[in-house]
Amino acid sequence: MTIKTASRELRTLSKPAPQLQTATRIVKPATVTVNPQVRARLQSDDFRPASTRTRPLSLTGESRGQVTPFAGPSIRASQLSSLEGGSIQDRLAVNGGLLADARLNTLLGKDARSLLRAGDIAGLEGASAEIARLTGSEQESAEEAIAEAVDTGDAQAVTDWLREHPDAEDRAEFYDLLFSLPHLAGEVLNNVENLSTADRQLLANSLNAAYESGAVTDEELAEGVVGGGYGASFGETHEGLADIVARTGNPDLIGTYATRELELARAHGGQDLQRVQAAAAALNGLSPTELQDYLAQNGEDVNFLVDNINHDGGFGYAETSTALGDLLETAARIQPPTEESLALFERSIPQLGENPHSREGAARFFERNIEQVLASYTDDSGSLTLEGQEKLGHFFGNTLFSEPSFPGQEQLQEALLGKLDALASSLEAEANANPPSIEAQERARLLGSLIGTVEGGFQFAVDELEQKNQAIEGFTDFLFKAGELIPDLPFPGGGLLKDVALEQLQEWVTDSLTEEAEEAEDALPFHAAFAQGIDNPALRTAYDAARGDVFQNVVKELIN
Repeated sequence: MTIKTASRELRTLSKPAPQLQTATRIVKPATVTVNPQVRARLQSDDFRPASTRTRPLSLTGESRGQVTPFAGPSIRASQLSSLEGGSIQDRLAVNGGLLADARLNTLLGKDARSLLRAGDIAGLEGASAEIARLTGSEQESAEEAIAEAVDTGDAQAVTDWLREHPDAEDRAEFYDLLFSLPHLAGEVLNNVENLSTADRQLLANSLNAAYESGAVTDEELAEGVVGGGYGASFGETHEGLADIVARTGNPDLIGTYATRELELARAHGGQDLQRVQAAAAALNGLSPTELQDYLAQNGEDVNFLVDNINHDGGFGYAETSTALGDLLETAARIQPPTEESLALFERSIPQLGENPHSREGAARFFERNIEQVLASYTDDSGSLTLEGQEKLGHFFGNTLFSEPSFPGQEQLQEALLGKLDALASSLEAEANANPPSIEAQERARLLGSLIGTVEGGFQFAVDELEQKNQAIEGFTDFLFKAGELIPDLPFPGGGLLKDVALEQLQEWVTDSLTEEAEEAEDALPFHAAFAQGIDNPALRTAYDAARGDVFQNVVKELIN
């Protein structure tokens, strides 16, 4: 019996009775007791590495196993492993002598690397070959390590075995053994919360090597992402498994894993937060270039992931997960930003919520790509589009004017104020132009609509996020930072912003907050600070008109 046949029987033996999936979170017990029938099979002679594998045998290093055709003589793997190519006539030996099989003679002189595959050698005898690198005691210790990891719910025994067996092919053979029962493999690699960083990386490096060698296939990896009924029902987190997958840094392996998690999430109606976040966490193992490739090739999956990543189900995960924030951080390093990375940022804005990690990732993306983000939302007149006003208004509300704060919030303030200052300063050169250039008019409209969107974000935090006090504090801090970065910026109430005390700024923001403003000029008049610095009447008109449009489109909708 081959291991694949045994695996199928084991799945039947160990699979519990079907049960209804509910939205109730399943809490994993402290230990996991393996089905006695599974444990017995783990220690049986049937539990052996796959006999139909076609991965190459080693051509370097010592090999202690055998390649054994079922219907022919034994060829010692140690004799094969030293072959470097060329003629193999005097290198293949059986019991001390040359193979005399006539069919082998037709292969003589060919490159050894093209011959030394289990299937090719087995073909000489008309049967498949079984690869068994591990000695009997090593096989027994490997099985015991797997059984212990399953019993205890802790992968430490597996990492200990891998550390004691540094040979890459021994480790590949171990993973071949482990993934003969993929659902157990997935659980073992998910139970890593007690492991050190070094041990997690050891698991990941060994998994990657086994995957690249063919010891673990895409099908087995996908089966390792266990579905309901194998200890991973709705509400079960896969953060450990996702971390190991991410640490491999292998884009093919990561993509296979993410696809399977999202497939299972779809089966739950798209509201299995743990699976969606696990997929995102795995994608964080990609380099910026690899992430760009994934975004470009898997648009539908990306949209599904982002749209559902913060579905909480009442458990509070959406407020603590780092998955979306990390993904945005990686996307921010795609330089120059692409259509796909900009779309990821835009789609993530409604999902930021109160998660500080998500807010930090989004703020970092905006800070690094502020020119391209604004350009993607700018119409032919230079103003922000309606969609841009709404998206950025929500973004500013979540990141500048509501709690919780996050690392990088100050840098976001500086980046935004720096852009506002640059736009305002660019208008000074055409203070006396009549008429001003088209470019200057476009910049004036962008400045007006961007200022209006900042004010809209403040109003969004007050009314939609219901964080009036936090919004006032946030805007006060924003004004104080403006006074530091733009020394000549006028204070709407008179004088320069830099000379106004923090308490006075907060009082002004509080008094200026109108609950039901009917006209643009009645809303929070932060725009007046920049308007006073525009000397050219035509540019001032363009600025006021653009800012007024934002009031009509966004602010008024929020405060009435």
